Amino acid sequence: MALATQRKKQAAYDFVVCLSLVNLSFLTVWRELIFATRGDQYWMPSYTVQSYAAVLLNLFGWTLSLWACLWLVRKLDIPWLKRLSCIVFLGVLVFPINFARMALHIDSSTIYWLQDNAWSTIPIAAVIGLGVIYLLSFRLALATKFVALALFILAPFVLITVGNAAWKMSVLSGAKAQIPDEIQREAVSDTIAPKQRVIWLIFDELDLRLAFLDRPPGIELPELQRFRNESIFATNAKSPSKSTGEAIPSYLFGQHVRENGAISASELGFHLDTDKQKVPFSWNDKSTVISKARQLGATTAIMGIYHPYCRVFYPDYSYCSWHGINTYTTQATNSVAQEMYSQLTGITPVFRRINGIRTYEHFMERAPQVVANPTYEFIYIHAPVPHGPDIYDEHTGELTLFNTSKTGYFGNLILADRLFGKLRRSLEQAGLWDSSTIFLTADHEWRFTEQYDGLRIRKLPFLIKMPNQSALFEVDTPFFPMLIAKDLSLDILSGALMSPESVITRLENGRDEE
Repeated sequence: MALATQRKKQAAYDFVVCLSLVNLSFLTVWRELIFATRGDQYWMPSYTVQSYAAVLLNLFGWTLSLWACLWLVRKLDIPWLKRLSCIVFLGVLVFPINFARMALHIDSSTIYWLQDNAWSTIPIAAVIGLGVIYLLSFRLALATKFVALALFILAPFVLITVGNAAWKMSVLSGAKAQIPDEIQREAVSDTIAPKQRVIWLIFDELDLRLAFLDRPPGIELPELQRFRNESIFATNAKSPSKSTGEAIPSYLFGQHVRENGAISASELGFHLDTDKQKVPFSWNDKSTVISKARQLGATTAIMGIYHPYCRVFYPDYSYCSWHGINTYTTQATNSVAQEMYSQLTGITPVFRRINGIRTYEHFMERAPQVVANPTYEFIYIHAPVPHGPDIYDEHTGELTLFNTSKTGYFGNLILADRLFGKLRRSLEQAGLWDSSTIFLTADHEWRFTEQYDGLRIRKLPFLIKMPNQSALFEVDTPFFPMLIAKDLSLDILSGALMSPESVITRLENGRDEE
């Protein structure tokens, strides 16, 4: 009887420990789904009831799986199996450790630093490795008991996870339908019609120097080079911001703005860079190039990353697709199974790379279809490459989860070139290349360029191909593209600017200050 009671207590203790371990392992995901503030939600996908149902299923499903395995190990009582189970148990701690890594902002820049300081990091890593080997070889049982006790003490935090998930499911089930992360609806018909078709491409973190002016040997970007040779090419477009959170709104407002922080799921606060009083405003308080294009009668299509375009600009578009890039999943779904899988990938150390590949593949598939659709007259695409994570291996020519090289950026440059090439071919096949105006620019330069070669040129690529243009025109006049791109694109759309020469004149007389 006493033995049976002891086994029941042990089984209960094991269940609580497993539950706590699974809960902490999913902290990367829970931080976003469960503990996000109202402001945090601006950067996140539109999560659904299914997202939170997946929370509970993953929590209890994996707990029961681990607990059943542990029960079987104790029942069999085989020494080598017990040792193996202890190693696996401690190995699962990689997931809570990954959350700690993220919380401490140990990312690509840290990897670059470690590579540059190998003379000190390798010995330290060796000492840590030897310590782990000693622990697993001679103190395995003690380490396992200590970790299990710590997990048991932290188990009450499970109640917070379960309670918040249940509460959010209840709120979402009774709330009005959220704006999804991808919307396609019938194009709005207007009596006013734009004179020209404009496609505005922003390649995130596309560096003027390294992509166009001083490209390293062996890196070939044939599509971007070809486009340069038949466009208006600015060599002195200044980069005022290192932040996508500020650069993109500056483009869309046509004024340099500073970010004040997120207010809600669809509102981000700003103030004008020149405003000493820092009077706050948000997306709906000023006109943007998107809203102005609609006023001109253009049917609009948007694809983007980072800023939640579909929520921000609803209902100023006929098509919109948005992907978060720093979240555990790029887009939320209405499938519990898909949400469970996304949450599983979200706790791995390579989840941003997994999402990076998903996002790039989506753009490669969907963006060519969007630009080739003649019903869209103003198209805005904020592309995910060459921004990190580095997801391409230039040696194998394949997408990868494991490129940690300091030169991984150039692999992503190749992906940007491929995406642009596919967009061009799609336009050519649809007979729309010659008749379309193409803007190509970036939000900011590569932020790690100084770690690469010690140089950082605060300039942006800024290229425009007017309809039927096939010759290169270089413009050396300094200007801030954020101050001119909005009005320039709208004037082209309305027909106020019809030729390369008229655009060049505008750039040469452009604004170099507020």
